[in-house]
Amino acid sequence: MLHWIKIDLQRFQLRTVTATVRAELVEAWSAHFNKLSANGYAITIEL
Repeated sequence: MLHWIKIDLQRFQLRTVTATVRAELVEAWSAHFNKLSANGYAITIEL
């Protein structure tokens, strides 16, 4: 029983880390593209 809880916890932590990294990447990309469009480029991203 305890073993399964540990696995679930690790999986949850991994998901949280993945979500955080993804959010940071999206933020970085958005900032990058905002800079580009401020320079006169029209860019559309689908996430």
